[in-house]
Amino acid sequence: MRLFCYGTLQFPAVMERVSGSHYGAVPAVLDNYVCYTVRDRLFPGILPAPGASTKGVLYTGLGQLQLGRLDQFESDFYQRTRVVVSDAQERPCAAWVYEMRPECYDLLTDQSWDSAWFGRFHLHSYLQAIG
Repeated sequence: MRLFCYGTLQFPAVMERVSGSHYGAVPAVLDNYVCYTVRDRLFPGILPAPGASTKGVLYTGLGQLQLGRLDQFESDFYQRTRVVVSDAQERPCAAWVYEMRPECYDLLTDQSWDSAWFGRFHLHSYLQAIG
């Protein structure tokens, strides 16, 4: 199975720690979704937004066990949804994604999430926090 990740899980070290497996990742884009920071958190959430796009990575080869671990890791803010993303060669690929539940949209700020900022200033401590 494929999983599109746009937040902390796009960092291979986080993905490996949470899923228990190592995967190669390729750049991908999810159209018609926007990514914002979750209020008072270090991670983002996405919600549908016509005309917007969210950059991230696409992992392939996940099994049910790994998806189960990821489902447990993701908070109740999210629901796993089937989407179509474009890979680096702009080919459409069906994948799962964790998107914000509509009842949690009010937890999102209007600030875009910055993966470079997270990686530079918070990745190390985040990895320690998730075990």
